[in-house]
Amino acid sequence: MPKPTFESTPNPDALKCDVVVPAIPSDAIRSYDHARPPAAGDEGDPIAAALLEVPHVAGVFIGPAFVTIRREPGAAWPAIKSAVTKVLRDHDLA
Repeated sequence: MPKPTFESTPNPDALKCDVVVPAIPSDAIRSYDHARPPAAGDEGDPIAAALLEVPHVAGVFIGPAFVTIRREPGAAWPAIKSAVTKVLRDHDLA
């Protein structure tokens, strides 16, 4: 399975990653952070919850074909990207 590709965004503390299967329904977009974690029953709940457990992930934005990760300012991307890749693979998204 190919490694997910991360793309830069206008925010230097955020990276976008395309997913190979829809993460959530095509008409939905979800945004979570530690102050607004996923509620039980949300479509993106298991994925978002797992991504928010990755050290230094401050927030996630989940669309049907992508996941955007926001890091804590100053955190290093390599470890975050590796852990996010594992989460995406564990959920069959990468």
